[in-house]
Parts: sequence; structure tokens; C-alpha cells
Amino acid sequence: MSVSTASLFADDQLWLKLREGEKQALEQIFHRYYDMLVRFVTPMLKDQEKARDLVQDLFYRLWTKREKIEINTSVKAYLFMACRNQALNTLKREQRMVWTDSEEEMEKQSGLEENTETRIKEKDLQKQLSKALEAIPPKCRQVFELSRFEHHSYKEIADILDISVKTVENQMSKALQILRLHLLPHLKSWVPLLFGLLW
Repeated sequence: MSVSTASLFADDQLWLKLREGEKQALEQIFHRYYDMLVRFVTPMLKDQEKARDLVQDLFYRLWTKREKIEINTSVKAYLFMACRNQALNTLKREQRMVWTDSEEEMEKQSGLEENTETRIKEKDLQKQLSKALEAIPPKCRQVFELSRFEHHSYKEIADILDISVKTVENQMSKALQILRLHLLPHLKSWVPLLFGLLW
């Protein structure tokens, strides 16, 4: 199968061929989505070279683990969400490396009581927000996180997840209703932060 012939295939057909071990199918998916994925993940990592490395690594894992990967959405949606998750994991690792034990100890020693109390409240709110997010169905949560945490427009989210803008609106509405219900007790204390998330 030549690359020119592969270009005629839809994503799902290319995925089947890739799973059967056809490297040219991987090449075609790579050329079809590489630039889009790099543009998508660069704002998250704030570094285009890191974004390129991450996307290349994603395609390497797509090939080496092809027999184990199950795609229940479209290939495009899978690639975008896998790329996003990999970027989030990268950011978490970097944060852990920066926040060393000595820095944490210095922060504790130098912090004022007011700052400590604020930090405790912020951690508590973060826990409550995490619990509330877990209560949201996975598809709704994806839409909410892409909108509120990664600041994509509804049109961009629709393109990423291969759904209609109307579906994005409905999923966001459902997610916000669930979050408002779970976070209602915290609204009075954290109006500025929660207002940006929930309205």
C-alpha cells in the first residue's frame, strides 16, 4: 500500500491497517494529524519543541502498543485526548521536580498564618472540585475541561471530539449543573474562583 493509496482511506480503515502492522498506515495518520496535534498541545506546554517531542512519542506508542489500544471514539478524538492526557502527565511530573522537599520546608517556615490558612482552604476547594468532577460523566467532563481548563471554544471542542457544537453546549450545560450542585456549599467563600468555572 503506497502513501498515495493510503490517503484515500478513512481514519478507521487506516487504524485497522495500522493494527495489522502496516507502517504506511501509521505514516498517513501521522501526516494527517501531526501538525494539528502540535498546535493543540503547544499552549499547554508553552514550548513548541516539547510539543513536537510529545506528539512524536505519542505516535511511537501508538505503533508499539497498537495491538492493545482500543479506540471507542474516532481516531481523531482519540489522538487529541491521548495527546492532552500525555501533556497533563508531563506537566505534573515537571511540577513535582520543581517543588522539592527543601522548597516546601522553606515555604512552611517563611509563610504567614494568613497564607497558611489560605493554602489550606485552596487545597480543600481543590479536593471538593476533584470530587465534583468525578461525578460528571466522562464525555461531559472532557468537554468541561477543554472549555474551562484549556480555554478552547465550543467550535474547537467540537472539532477535537468529532461532535456537533450543539452537543458541546448540551454537555457543558449538564456538567455545569452537576458542578454547581456539588460545589454549592463553597460558593460563598470562593465566589471569584468558582464564578469563572461555573458561569
